[in-house]
Amino acid sequence: MRSRDLGPIEFSHADLTAARAELTEFVQLMADQTRRRTGIDWYPTPDAPNTWKALQATWTNSQVHGVPLPIFDGACQDVIFLRPEDNIAYRYWHDVTHLERDRSFQNPDELDMANFHLWEAERHGLERGSLPWRLLQADAVGNVVHWAVLRRYVTNQQVFILNVVQYGMEVALLAEMARLGVLAPQVLPFGVDFTTDAAKPLPPSEFSL
Repeated sequence: MRSRDLGPIEFSHADLTAARAELTEFVQLMADQTRRRTGIDWYPTPDAPNTWKALQATWTNSQVHGVPLPIFDGACQDVIFLRPEDNIAYRYWHDVTHLERDRSFQNPDELDMANFHLWEAERHGLERGSLPWRLLQADAVGNVVHWAVLRRYVTNQQVFILNVVQYGMEVALLAEMARLGVLAPQVLPFGVDFTTDAAKPLPPSEFSL
């Protein structure tokens, strides 16, 4: 599916499967190019640096001693890529890009990083507005906006991303609020997922077509 329209779109299961595969191939390419360029590999761990200063210090250690960069391997089961290890590869590319472009973990820098990744995707053949590009946009930009609004990480990445692509960012965020039980939206469209992985979801007052 190709579209210049960046509003909500519809797609088939086959479209989604192909788009996920294309996006995964792109992310693995970026991770491999980053590894070759820097000479530094990565390894998955639950004890990866989680602050900007810690990441900088760990990167310096990797450069000096030639050791792999630790990448957080949690919350990788429900992602938009094909496998959990593909999400870890994306995080490696993302973290090294943070370091090389001197962008911190603050929201303005994260948004700039998301836009840069989308530009990189376009340069490597993911057409702007295509479903693979839209999945990356929903992941990269959506996570920044989700954190800025709710100050927590997304509960289920795949569900959130598909909500963004199918219904728009504002609906996806309201669905997350309903999922977390922090707000009963006044209205949500039929079909939006606000119950997956929810303990006590709050349904909207109204459903729209």
